Amino acid sequence: MKQQPITIIQPRHSYASETGDGHIHLSAPALSAMARIEIATVLSGQERNFTYLDENLQAIDYSQLEGIVGFNLVGAPYIPVVVEKIKQVPQDVSIVL
Repeated sequence: MKQQPITIIQPRHSYASETGDGHIHLSAPALSAMARIEIATVLSGQERNFTYLDENLQAIDYSQLEGIVGFNLVGAPYIPVVVEKIKQVPQDVSIVL
C-alpha cells in the first residue's frame, strides 16, 4: 500500500507584510510534531515522504497539496488565516491542525 505524503505547513505570520519575507523563525512545535510522526513511521517499518513548508519564505500552491497536510497553529491570529488556506486544499486531502 502506497503511503500518503505528509506536509507540515507554517502559515505566514498574520502580522507580516503582504510581500517579501514574513516573520521568520524555526517553528519548534511544527518540527517536533513532524519528528514524532517520522519516528513512529520508522518504528512501524513504513516509509513516508515528509515536507516542511514555511509560507514566510515562499508562496504555497495549496491546490497542489496531497496526502496529509498539517497546519501549525501557535496562536489565535493564525486561525482565520488557516481557515482560508484550508478552503484552497483539495477535498481528498486529510487536514491536521
